[in-house]
Amino acid sequence: MSNPILNQCWPLQMPLTAKAVLISMADQADDDGHCWPSIQHLSERTCASKRAVIDAIKWLERSCVIVADRSNGRHTRYRVTPTLFAPSQDRSPRTQARQTTSADAAPVPVQMPHQCSSRTGADAAPTSADAAPVPVQMPHQPVQMPHTNPQEPSIEPSITPTTRAKRSSAELPDGFAEFWDRFPKKTAKAVAASSWVRKRLHVDQALREVVMAALAQHRMLPQWAKDGGRFVPNPATWLNQERWTDEFGPVAASQQGSGTSHPHGSLAAQAASVPHGWWEQAGFECVEEAANFGCYWTNFAQFRDRRRIAEEVPT
Repeated sequence: MSNPILNQCWPLQMPLTAKAVLISMADQADDDGHCWPSIQHLSERTCASKRAVIDAIKWLERSCVIVADRSNGRHTRYRVTPTLFAPSQDRSPRTQARQTTSADAAPVPVQMPHQCSSRTGADAAPTSADAAPVPVQMPHQPVQMPHTNPQEPSIEPSITPTTRAKRSSAELPDGFAEFWDRFPKKTAKAVAASSWVRKRLHVDQALREVVMAALAQHRMLPQWAKDGGRFVPNPATWLNQERWTDEFGPVAASQQGSGTSHPHGSLAAQAASVPHGWWEQAGFECVEEAANFGCYWTNFAQFRDRRRIAEEVPT
């Protein structure tokens, strides 16, 4: 779920069913507004019929608030674009049908029986029977109620799920709690946990150490500290893009200093040769402390007792 996209959709004014479908899409969209919901899934979430959902999607496309990519042929890909919203003036076929039915149900004027006023003489003198009012004959017209779809909600449904209790550390995948605690940006924890599992970091201890070491280096990058962390990516994005394989300053320097080269040119390519607990061998209690001294898993062999071996004064 992308909170910025969802927050931009809430103020938009539009028909009820279209609003429910839009909010459901925004609730499932990523940071770029992309989502892949099926008609059946949207129908279940909004409590609207499939026909109503399809009509709502057509209206949203005409209003430029969503863009549909049907080139796949099997699954339609949508992009939610609330900033381009331009309400369509076209009415859906369902709305036009309702208005037509309402017009057909208008009452028929009552026709009063015709009475001739040209009576004269005795004919003009009414008797008691003649003076009785003539019963009005109402034309038989069955009342037609406007067609309504009982599956459409009478009020706007709440698409955003209710606040859930925070997941305990025991419910999180292995190693994720430590990653989340050290990542400077706390956004979309559930999505980040899913990315953690997709990258198999909950079962690959060696790769997990590579990720944590790279994260310690990323946290010291100038762009991460700039403007109060404005340029820090979301944790899920960082994991999905495998940013721990980035090559930058300290890693490149350590590789040059050691005179070694790696055929794959990335951090992940060296993970297999890194011993578990390398920071302890260098005399540090954790990866963060080692990073503060410029010690990383690529150059930990140059450290002993929390100091570079080259810095020790010979006796």
